[in-house]
Amino acid sequence: MKLSEAIRLGSTLMPQCACQLHLYRDGVKKASCALGAAIDAMGSEYAHIFDKPHYKNFKVIAPKEWIFDTKVSCPGCALEDSFYRIVAHLNDKHNLTRESIADWVEICEMEDEINRAPVQPEVAVVELA
Repeated sequence: MKLSEAIRLGSTLMPQCACQLHLYRDGVKKASCALGAAIDAMGSEYAHIFDKPHYKNFKVIAPKEWIFDTKVSCPGCALEDSFYRIVAHLNDKHNLTRESIADWVEICEMEDEINRAPVQPEVAVVELA
């Protein structure tokens, strides 16, 4: 499951909150942010969405290098930061819906796939006389 898919799926489970992964009332989870929604979609209580060695029993949504080390610009205000911080920023500061955030994440995932695609060698056509 991709991060964008997990955010979309998790966003159907409960209302949205800001400035924290999950909002609890009386010990019961009541809301989630965009990243919290992805965690919920994976069926986990903790942030097992990252590729870390001690999380090997969980399916990986995004490679650690991509989510932590990739610098991106906020589509709303051009703030530049790591990918996961911009996801949180869109949720907390711009109040985007988790579905809108998932749409933006999906575009980033597609761009990443294109950038990682193997380069096709050029083919030269030679006419024999």
